[in-house]
Amino acid sequence: MVREGEDEQLDKRTGECLERFQVRQHKSPKSENKSYFYNSFLAVGFFMLYCGTHDLLFPKPPTKNPVVAFPLISIICGIANVLHACGTFFYHSCRCTEGHILDISGMFTVTAFPFFYSLFRLLTVPSWDSTRNTTPISKLSLPSLRPLQLKVVLLCVAIAAFFGVGVWWSGSHHYTDERRDAVMTVIIVSDIVTSLLHFSLKLHSTQRGRVFKGMARAVVMLLVGLTVHSIDRFHKTMFPMLCFPSSPLQGHAIWHVATASSLFILYYLDRTENFVDLSATLKTFY
Repeated sequence: MVREGEDEQLDKRTGECLERFQVRQHKSPKSENKSYFYNSFLAVGFFMLYCGTHDLLFPKPPTKNPVVAFPLISIICGIANVLHACGTFFYHSCRCTEGHILDISGMFTVTAFPFFYSLFRLLTVPSWDSTRNTTPISKLSLPSLRPLQLKVVLLCVAIAAFFGVGVWWSGSHHYTDERRDAVMTVIIVSDIVTSLLHFSLKLHSTQRGRVFKGMARAVVMLLVGLTVHSIDRFHKTMFPMLCFPSSPLQGHAIWHVATASSLFILYYLDRTENFVDLSATLKTFY
């Protein structure tokens, strides 16, 4: 199905849609360059799925942090990233309605992951008390997170429901680009506020320096992506290199890489909480 008002009227049949995409890829360096960068969310999604599957096969002691203790969190967010990547690929290649719906609903869901997880931490996981907050984590006996199992399931249901609402809204007559931008603004602001509160109130004191440096990098990446994306959309004549068909540096492609990188950094910070580094979360035996 083709979105109404699009200048490229493609046949409804999937085969012809893909055939025309291949022709466009051959003729348009811009489309080809962009398509490589769209794989950034696919890479993040596959990484989350790998981590979640590894945690299922080789469970860790349920004391470190919810992301590692409960693989469902990584798996549900990995699936959302893969669906978003597929929607982005098909929408930008053939302007089909199905691609548009997956692109928008996936974008909302993966961008809102830091908000959902940080809110979950703020509402459910106890804070470190002042008498233990200066003791190195390696010397602490951490409490089990098993009582949180039902709440983790509810968190994943909420994320899936949010994706479903995005599917309905992006395919309805209520959708406009202006409303999409407004929703994304609310989501990004909510991400930053809840992540700051989560990192400030819930982390052990020895973790905060590393985490806040990582969050600063994530925010910088997000701001770079937003800036370049805005130039690409509204100020093309200022930096024509970002819009030139054969240029490897294109605004929308940079936006995808920057936002995917920002999401990866935040997932990395959540996953490595109370661990030495990322490799420690992927050990086979404990």
